[in-house]
Amino acid sequence: MRLAPKLASAFIAVAVTLLVATGALRVRRELAIAEADARHDHEAVGLAVAGAARVVLQSQGPDAARAAIEDAARVAHLKFRWVCRPAGATMATTCVELASLGDRSISRVATRDVVELRATYVAFC
Repeated sequence: MRLAPKLASAFIAVAVTLLVATGALRVRRELAIAEADARHDHEAVGLAVAGAARVVLQSQGPDAARAAIEDAARVAHLKFRWVCRPAGATMATTCVELASLGDRSISRVATRDVVELRATYVAFC
């Protein structure tokens, strides 16, 4: 075999390898950005609903706050719950963790039947 085809084949192999590696890194970076955006959006919605629920809780009581959370869930087509579960439950957080949140939030991600589920816990009391 002559030298030119060998060099061309080697160059093509190296170029393809570099393109595949660059593509894989770009996909990984974009997935990380998408994950960060989803977490940020989820927490922003949770904090907004928690703030509204806090105001309703203080002015109208717990039943009205639960109703406000249910209304927000219906409008946003999301699930909002007033929770405090045992630590062993899936995607749950402990009551101690919830009590210590302050202005922060806790996010949990679980995969069930190849579907990613995200839960964000926000203290509002």
